[in-house]
Amino acid sequence: MDVTIIPPKTISLLTTYKCSAVCKNCCFGCNPRIREQLSVDEMKSYIDKSLSAYRSTLKVLVLTGGECMLLGNKIYEIIKHGKENGLLVRIVTNGYWAKSYRIAFNKLQKLKNAGLYEINFSTGDDHLEWVPYDNIVNGCMASVDLGLTCIVNVEKHDKSIFKVERFFKDERLKSYLFPTNNEKPNLKIESGVWIKFNKESEITYKDLIVYNDNSKGCTTLFNTISINPYSQMLACCGLTSEYIIPLRLGSVKESEIKHLYESQFQDFLKIWLFIEGPMSILKFIYEKRKVQYGFITGHICNICSEIFKERENIEILQLHYKEAMARVLLKYSLYAKSICLT
Repeated sequence: MDVTIIPPKTISLLTTYKCSAVCKNCCFGCNPRIREQLSVDEMKSYIDKSLSAYRSTLKVLVLTGGECMLLGNKIYEIIKHGKENGLLVRIVTNGYWAKSYRIAFNKLQKLKNAGLYEINFSTGDDHLEWVPYDNIVNGCMASVDLGLTCIVNVEKHDKSIFKVERFFKDERLKSYLFPTNNEKPNLKIESGVWIKFNKESEITYKDLIVYNDNSKGCTTLFNTISINPYSQMLACCGLTSEYIIPLRLGSVKESEIKHLYESQFQDFLKIWLFIEGPMSILKFIYEKRKVQYGFITGHICNICSEIFKERENIEILQLHYKEAMARVLLKYSLYAKSICLT
């Protein structure tokens, strides 16, 4: 297919799948026993090669995991490298290290001095079994006091015990969330839709937003150069990449980053996911299979995984994808050209 390439905006390094926690519903199955991690030389090389290919569009470097703070002093070196190359650097962490305000402040000051711009804390029922709520509060206050942008993502499902409202009711955070000087707060608390990765059958999606907008495509495709601890490039943000083989693009040790990234644009299914979204594709499949369906709820990644769950779904797409091809490619062409002109 001869299609316009949408260049990436973000480099995301899944630095390690080692984690201080053992959350029962972790997307990557992270735990303290995992040893695999990207080396400093590898991370610097992947950043440099990405910038060599897409310097004009890459703006952000994300360091995540697993738990990227388990990298120790290595993380300062990578943050500094990203900053020196003109990237806004963000880390994603569970906050296990923020055991007091003083500890959090000292750690974050070092991170900021290295070039950190933003920190994201992940929490929710699963996380709180391993990392106390007060750790997140310590991290939030210290981050904002140091002038860092701070975002907290709270996992949510219809049986969640921990709610985002706890942050807004916490007197310690009132001035951080509602500054009196009319300035935009540097602290944001967000409720993220929980994603089901195992057989926790007691969890449902009853109270979650129904994802039923056929026009909503996957915004994480064609946006990020995402590399996991095994030096594999992933097609999207990575939340379901360990379960969906087509989302793995190949090894950056064996192929050029530019080649792997741009190979996605020869895959019609990825273009379809990007421009119309997994719900549209799933409805297409069910109609061909003459399967009755209702609205599927939950995270967009769950809906994407439904497509790849059954071999019959892929066989249907292989037989009938051309029926959607002209429409999808036209939409994509118009969108890609508008993006590349801005």
